[in-house]
Amino acid sequence: MTDLALVRHRIENLLATYAALADIVDADALSELLADATVVLGDAEPVSGREAIAALYRRNGIAGHHLISNLLVSSATTATARYMRWSLDNEPRLAALGTYHIEIDPASWRITRLALTRDWHAV
Repeated sequence: MTDLALVRHRIENLLATYAALADIVDADALSELLADATVVLGDAEPVSGREAIAALYRRNGIAGHHLISNLLVSSATTATARYMRWSLDNEPRLAALGTYHIEIDPASWRITRLALTRDWHAV
């Protein structure tokens, strides 16, 4: 596997893991996955540290289903991907569309920054 293919594979796996944990609102596992990261959800203030990240997802988490596409790895440490989030609370409904901006530490393969830009969300 080439270096770029390996980077893409690892970033893709990190995003898939993030989405799976966000889908079930596993705040503790998300705080572990993002322990070394700064998390920025939309226009909210950046959040860092396990306890703060766990609290963020406990407060804002809604069970749903994330679909991630259009992964663009721009370097060995940065990538973007489009997302669609469906809410599964009564009837399934489209809840949000946007872009993930992810930065990683290539030495540890840990996420160092995860920023979400919302293009649209249900009111």
